[in-house]
Amino acid sequence: MDLSRRSNAYQAGRDINDQIVRRERWLSLQHHILDRECPVSLMCTRCNF
Repeated sequence: MDLSRRSNAYQAGRDINDQIVRRERWLSLQHHILDRECPVSLMCTRCNF
């Protein structure tokens, strides 16, 4: 297998992972802003996408 293609796929995977982590961080931030009473994000309908 071509090494450059492999590293490109690896980098794409890392980029997607970074986006997911950033989105989760953003959602948890939104959660705290929107509903401070919610003890667990899964119990909150606003957080449970």
